[in-house]
Amino acid sequence: MKKLLAILTIAALALVGAACAEETNVVLNNGEMLEMDQKLEIDLDGDGAAECVQLRLQGVEDAQTLTAFVTAADDTAYSYDTDIQWFQGAWVTDLDGDGRMEILISGDLISADYFTWCLHYDPEAGLTPLQFADANRGDNTEDYFDAGYGAITAIDGNRLTMVGSQDVLGTWMAARTFTLKDGRFELEDGGLWQMQPWADENDMWEYGSLTLKKELPVTLSDGGEGALQPGDQLVITQTDKLSIVYFRTRDGREGSFPIEPNLEEGWGSLVNGAPESDTFEYLPYAD
Repeated sequence: MKKLLAILTIAALALVGAACAEETNVVLNNGEMLEMDQKLEIDLDGDGAAECVQLRLQGVEDAQTLTAFVTAADDTAYSYDTDIQWFQGAWVTDLDGDGRMEILISGDLISADYFTWCLHYDPEAGLTPLQFADANRGDNTEDYFDAGYGAITAIDGNRLTMVGSQDVLGTWMAARTFTLKDGRFELEDGGLWQMQPWADENDMWEYGSLTLKKELPVTLSDGGEGALQPGDQLVITQTDKLSIVYFRTRDGREGSFPIEPNLEEGWGSLVNGAPESDTFEYLPYAD
């Protein structure tokens, strides 16, 4: 039964990931959506002359990755290779209003591992990536990377909402918001991953909830102290992945409880000083 549940849970997570990647709320102040193989004529660097932008898959069959191409008005060609195998979406827009267009490209590298590239065009330097603060799956640092973790689900001014999978008491699709500031993308969203809603409430409680094995002391949303009991079901709503988990129970109670990394095992979290598996009946990790 547990093996079957694991399969169903992973399948449900994959569907959620696909939905997050496809359902976008993109508000462009200017610019265009860019489709695969489309040739888009647009002024990227604000010099008054239009460049031609195109995305194409390159490589051998079953091992193709996405490359961005820009052709200048004088026919000089530039390119940038990403690691994207499955295209999710792309937009050309001036996020920060500086007169230069950003080329945003999101896609799946493999097995629902979504990343986003943001490219700048310059006639001298060609196509160069803007860096993203570290919000990758697993442990995070203060480093910056050429691609941001997650697929774009919303663009609002200079802010990108991006969704990718994270591991906290299971594997879940979770969002962070990046702000383009001083030439790179910063995380200025309060430090919490926002768990993505399931399309079907019944599926969420069947495949995306956690069931308690023992009493769990919690802080309720009104600030009072309480405890969840064995058999109670909850879904995670937010987490910083390191010290706190926010939840909602099946009967509508909301609150939080502390966690800490399980350094002894090198994986997972401690809940009340004990391995997470002591508290929950089943933890639906994808791998």
